[in-house]
Amino acid sequence: MQQINLFATPIWIFDTDENRLGNREILDFMQNGKFGAPSKNQRSNRIGARYEFDFMKDLPKSITQYFIQCLKQVIKDDFLISIESWINLHGYGGYNISHIHPGYLLSGVYYVKAGVGSGSLVLEDPRPQTRYAANHVFLKHIDPNSEIKITPKEGKLILFPSWLSHRVTENQDTEDRVSISINVHAHKRPPG
Repeated sequence: MQQINLFATPIWIFDTDENRLGNREILDFMQNGKFGAPSKNQRSNRIGARYEFDFMKDLPKSITQYFIQCLKQVIKDDFLISIESWINLHGYGGYNISHIHPGYLLSGVYYVKAGVGSGSLVLEDPRPQTRYAANHVFLKHIDPNSEIKITPKEGKLILFPSWLSHRVTENQDTEDRVSISINVHAHKRPPG
């Protein structure tokens, strides 16, 4: 027997402890107001703040180099990338409603600060029909989950297709959850 799992949705998870120094610097920048006031554009953010900034200019070099190194493992060499980014800050009860990022290739989240109980990233099955079928009840080797929860951890970077619906569950920790979100464009490298 051969089982073929069609139309897989890739996600990429990178874990590092190397960037703790950069994480501390980001938290210091936030405390000192380097990223300015929270954006009025909160989009999917609930009970939290969103700080917009220039990815290459405003982040510690160790973080930007790490992101680019990870993206090079995912995106083909003959493409240039551009990155839009913002910081999410969620105190107790803060969360993000289900959403996508249309018009981009990849989206991602990097955890700067995340304690126990600070809420999970939830990636939702893009095949809505699976929510109404009970195939897993009758068939072997079928995953019944219509969503995958990823527990945040400081230094973890998660990349996924921008069309993949996702949300963030409530922060139940008394400490803030701080993450950097990114959207990635890829452009064909000019010849020569």
